[in-house]
Amino acid sequence: MARSDARPVFKTLTETRVLPFDTVTRTDSTLAKGTTRVAQAGVAGSQRVTVTQTVVNGRITNVNVTKRVTVAQPVNKIVVVGTKAAAPRVTSTPTTTTAPKTNTGGLDLRRAGMWDRIAMCESTGNWSINTGNGYYGGLQFDRGTWLSAGGGQFAPRADLASRAQQITIANKVYDSRGLSPWGCAGAA
Repeated sequence: MARSDARPVFKTLTETRVLPFDTVTRTDSTLAKGTTRVAQAGVAGSQRVTVTQTVVNGRITNVNVTKRVTVAQPVNKIVVVGTKAAAPRVTSTPTTTTAPKTNTGGLDLRRAGMWDRIAMCESTGNWSINTGNGYYGGLQFDRGTWLSAGGGQFAPRADLASRAQQITIANKVYDSRGLSPWGCAGAA
């Protein structure tokens, strides 16, 4: 039986709440139609919320939000959708023959034009891009691939290496795996 003379007790609590991120879609006329890529990873934000609870006879009878403080704003996920009409696809098998190299200081700039086209699709041609999505540089290397192909001789991550150094490592990966590691292989 509830007591009618019970006095309310007020409890103040502070909790952290997640602020979800939105996904924004953008079109890109340089990216093949039907192709998508994440240009920026989404990151949830957080908010500290203070509430006051009114408790009568052990039951919460009212909850009021008394303060909201945004600790971190969410960062929108940006997805790029290609609108470019696909060109006829030519299938080729990677060869192991190498073009004659000039004195490039140990750099391998074969296929530089192809890598520039792929970089335009993968990272809008930004060779030093780091969006926090786990892929780095113009050709969007993950750290494991970058290091296993010898990229560590230039920099710990691809975004810290020069265009020529990234192309050198891309050629090593291409010689062993072809274009399969790149989502934008169709731009080649």
